[in-house]
Amino acid sequence: MLGTTTIFDVMEAPKGLPGILDSEAKALGSGYEGDNMPRGYRKNQQGKRRTRNKREPGICKKWNNDPEALVKGMFCVHTVFSCSPEMLKKVRELANEYKAGIHLHVEESVYEVNYCRKTHGKASVFHLDDLGVLGSDVVAAQCVQTTEAEIEILAERGVKVAHNLQTNMEIGAGIAQVPKMLQEGVTVGIGNDGFVPDMFEVLRGVYLTHKGVTRDISVLPAEKCLEMATIDGARVLGMDREIGSIEKGKKADMIIVDLPNVTPLTPENIYSQIISTAMGRGVESSIIDGRVVMEKRRVLTTDPEKAMKKCEETSLDIWNRNKVNLEKRLL
Repeated sequence: MLGTTTIFDVMEAPKGLPGILDSEAKALGSGYEGDNMPRGYRKNQQGKRRTRNKREPGICKKWNNDPEALVKGMFCVHTVFSCSPEMLKKVRELANEYKAGIHLHVEESVYEVNYCRKTHGKASVFHLDDLGVLGSDVVAAQCVQTTEAEIEILAERGVKVAHNLQTNMEIGAGIAQVPKMLQEGVTVGIGNDGFVPDMFEVLRGVYLTHKGVTRDISVLPAEKCLEMATIDGARVLGMDREIGSIEKGKKADMIIVDLPNVTPLTPENIYSQIISTAMGRGVESSIIDGRVVMEKRRVLTTDPEKAMKKCEETSLDIWNRNKVNLEKRLL
């Protein structure tokens, strides 16, 4: 599991089958069979454009008021160029009603910036703010093209940011102004957007890249990067009273990491040592909500080889049913 104890993921499927989110809840673990996987935040994808906002937000009703559930729901509305103003306002109403929060991608691409200015006469953050969407329960992913004036709005509204550096660079989008966000008081968590599963590698990329971009070695010190991956990540999800740090009264989510260093570990260098040398495969044990799910690199709750084989078989079946040309995909 590479040391991850909580995931925040989107089910982006406007044509998804009824009950599909419950199937994912079963896989993640929420009182169902196999209560064994990382805690999960699944997000109801409320569709595209104007017409697909009529689904019953069942997962929010079912799990968000259960303090023992390992799965909770939010509303995901993709972007301002795929959702109408009417839909965005409706989702805000639903999020308020179910106290579920909102996730959306904000200004990852220049296309979105140009679209929003042309269609609505303003940048995305100002557009969302005018619609009343922004608030402390909003997670804005990416924010690569976001200007300093917009960052100030995010800070004023308490919006949280999910920083997905490697994915942003993979598609040539650019690099978000994370140091400026932190300076303005925006809470920023570190994500991968599905690109790199080893979060230690992701963490290292964030730590190094912003130093290089700003040409400032003091930017994003190791301790702050680890905060962004732990307690600030919990704050992004609105779960910092439950997880994100080892404290009395919080859920016991923790990992044991074997660091491959040959120098002594001290209180002064532990953060930099973790950033510099830790790897997902170095995670020896994982504990989620007080339950040991991996011990001495042995997963206790499922058969990883069988699970991987099943995933591969299912993926191939989906490709075949959708007539995906495997040979072309592998070129």
